[in-house]
Amino acid sequence: MAIRFSEFNNKLLNSTHRHISKVLCNQIAPSAAREQFFSTDAFSIGKIVEHNKNSWEIVDKRSNYVVLCNEQGELKKMFPDVLTPSEKQMHYKEGTYKGIPIPENMVSLVESADTKDPVAIIKCIRAYGTKDYETLFSVAKTLGADMTNLEESTKQEQMQAALIVASAVGCKTTAKNAEGVFADIKKKAEKTKMSADQKKIYSDMLGMLKKLGMNVDVEITEEVDPPQEKIGYAELKDKISNRQKLAARPGHSLVASNEIHRHQLVRKLQGLD
Repeated sequence: MAIRFSEFNNKLLNSTHRHISKVLCNQIAPSAAREQFFSTDAFSIGKIVEHNKNSWEIVDKRSNYVVLCNEQGELKKMFPDVLTPSEKQMHYKEGTYKGIPIPENMVSLVESADTKDPVAIIKCIRAYGTKDYETLFSVAKTLGADMTNLEESTKQEQMQAALIVASAVGCKTTAKNAEGVFADIKKKAEKTKMSADQKKIYSDMLGMLKKLGMNVDVEITEEVDPPQEKIGYAELKDKISNRQKLAARPGHSLVASNEIHRHQLVRKLQGLD
């Protein structure tokens, strides 16, 4: 029976891949410990294991290691060959999640979150504690958690922070929300000439607002002063002579109003200012 070349080519490639796969399986035989890691339930999420006589709960299972949590909420990564399955129970304090105190505004998030991903919940609680709302909302979104109460609390935090920044840059605002306050801050900053130190402080303040979950993608450009013209002694003398010939007051050169002004003009001509 005739066969098209494309079909023959596909069959040939499939045969080659199967042969290579068999060779690799024979050469790289998985260890007994790795087989046990994947085939048994001893190292699944929620199981208790021991290491150096300390009890840990498995809160996540990766490709060849597990993520553990103790009763104080400390996370640690370990390989299964150093762990021993245990029948003991973990005793977390009341009002905590895996030993980490649950903030009042996060109770609903923890209760509504997918408990199959304890590490994500722990990340959310810690991000809330450090006011890293950008990370918090990103992780909570993947959990499909109810964020209603937390979003309301966050808006209040954002408003307070935005008003602090507005006061720091001398911006008077009557906006009723954090986004409006930031819009006024941005307009004020664009019209204000800031030194390098002031720009650094302003950038840090924007970083604080961004950490609270606000959209503050503002490019802060460094102003570079134009290069000063540098001239030699002969050219400077010629310029001074020419200006004196044009209109020099008695006792003062360079058409200066006073001695200080004259020194300023000389320094400018020399390229020092």
